[in-house]
Amino acid sequence: AGFMGGQTAWQTYLKNNLDVNVPVKNHAPAGQYSVDVQFIVSTNGSINGVRTVTNHGYGMEEEAIRIIKNGPRWQPAMQNGHIVTAYHKQTITFSVGNGSAQDASAIKLGDVVYVSYLDKSSPAQTTNTISDLSPVEPGSSYWKRYFERNINLTATPGEKLVAGLYNLYVRFAVDSKGNVSEPVVLNYAGSGMAAACEAVISHIHKVIPSAETIANGKTWYFQPVSFHIIDPSEKIVNTIPTISVIELKKANANTLLKLKDDVSIKSFTFTTDLSNGDIAAIENNGNQISAGIIKLINGIYAGNLITIDNIILLENGKEKKVPSLIYEVVN
Repeated sequence: AGFMGGQTAWQTYLKNNLDVNVPVKNHAPAGQYSVDVQFIVSTNGSINGVRTVTNHGYGMEEEAIRIIKNGPRWQPAMQNGHIVTAYHKQTITFSVGNGSAQDASAIKLGDVVYVSYLDKSSPAQTTNTISDLSPVEPGSSYWKRYFERNINLTATPGEKLVAGLYNLYVRFAVDSKGNVSEPVVLNYAGSGMAAACEAVISHIHKVIPSAETIANGKTWYFQPVSFHIIDPSEKIVNTIPTISVIELKKANANTLLKLKDDVSIKSFTFTTDLSNGDIAAIENNGNQISAGIIKLINGIYAGNLITIDNIILLENGKEKKVPSLIYEVVN
C-alpha cells in the first residue's frame, strides 16, 4: 500500500495540510519526533483502524491521526496480482527548534519503559529504597536498568491513574567533573509519574562525563521515561502481533517471516526503532539472517516495534512478493 502519487505527492500533502506547530504550541521540548501511524488500507483505498504506535504527547499523535483520516484514498496493496486489504505504517516527523538554550542543545537518551497495572489483583508494585547510582555513563545499560528497577509509581493524593501510555521527559545537566545538577521533569507536573522520576534522578549525583562534556564544561541531557499503565480488564482490539525477546533471538529468517522451512527467500527489509530514537532499516538477502540484523536484534528491548517488508520469495524460479509483517517486542 502507498500514498497515491508516491513520495513526492505525500510530501506535498503534508506541506499543505500538516500543522507542524502543534508540538510548539503545546510546549514540547526541542528535538525531532517521529510519530508512527498504523492503519488498514482497504481494497478500494479507503482508510480505517487508524492508531499510533508511538506516544510522544504534545498533540503530535492526534495531529498525525487527523492528517491520515482526512487525507485522500491510498493505493491498495497487491498480492499475487490481486488487490488485497493490508496494514500500513506511516511515519510523520515533527521538529521543535524554539525551546530554551538547554533544550536545544540537550542530548536525548534512550527510552526507559515502566509497566504498571491498575487493579489490585495484578502483581503489586513494591515500595523500594532507592540507593545512589555509582558513576556510569548517562544512557548506558547500567543507567537504564537503574531507572527501570527503582521507579515506583504511586498516585498522588486525589490523582486517579488512567490506563494508557505516557511519555515523560527528565532534563538534567552534567559538568566536566561528572556532577549532576538542575534535574527537572518537564511535563505531567504534580503527577505520581513525575514524582517517581524525580525520586530516581535525585539519587544520581555523579556520572562519568563524556569527552565533549570535559572539553565544553557542561552538557544537557533529556531522559525520556515511558509509563505503560495497563487495565487488565480492558479488552484490547487491533493489537499488533507480539514476539518475545527470547523468541526473536532464537528465530531464523523463515520463522521470523512465518514461513515453512523449505520456502526460499530472496530478500526482505528488517526495520526497527533504536534506543536513541532513530529508525534502522537493513535489507537481508537469502534465508540466513545477516550479521547486521543479528546485531540489531541483540540490542532490541521489550517495547520495540519491528516491521518486515519488501518480502520477496522464490517459487519455481519466479519471484513472489508477500504482505509485510509487524511485531511488537515483549518480554
